[in-house]
Amino acid sequence: MDKEAVVKKLEEICGPENVLHSDMDPALYIYDASLEKAKPDVVVLPDSTEEVSRILALAHAEKIPVVGRGSGTNLTGGTVPVKGGIVVHFSRMNRILETSILPAAVDLINGPFLARINPSQGGLGGTPYAVAVALEGFRYRRPGL
Repeated sequence: MDKEAVVKKLEEICGPENVLHSDMDPALYIYDASLEKAKPDVVVLPDSTEEVSRILALAHAEKIPVVGRGSGTNLTGGTVPVKGGIVVHFSRMNRILETSILPAAVDLINGPFLARINPSQGGLGGTPYAVAVALEGFRYRRPGL
C-alpha cells in the first residue's frame, strides 16, 4: 500500500481535517476493551454514507483492511486494527434524520445518544441509542435500507 497516495485520496473524500495519519494521530486507535493492541495506518472520520461508500471502494480496490469504530468506548471490542489499514471512525455521523411518534421510530445516522432521541431524558446525559432501542421501544432503521 502506498500510504501517501491513499491518504491523498482519503483527504479528497473526507477533507484533510478528517484524515489522521501522522505518527501521533493513530495512537488513540490502537486498543479497545480487549487486551489486543495494533496501530492503524490511517484514521478517517466520514460525515455521510456516500463518504463511507467511497472509502470502502478505495480500500477494496487497494486491498486495504478496514475496521469500523463507533463512539470510541470500545466496550464491545472488535475495533483493534490488527492488520493495520484504515480505521473508519463514525463519530461525525451522529445526526437524527427523522422521528415519528406512531409508530415509534427514529431514523439515525450511526451515533445519536438516548438523550437526543428520548424527550424524557430532557437532553441531559443518556446512554447509546442501541440501549434506547431496547429500553424505549424505538425501532432503529439504517438509512438506505
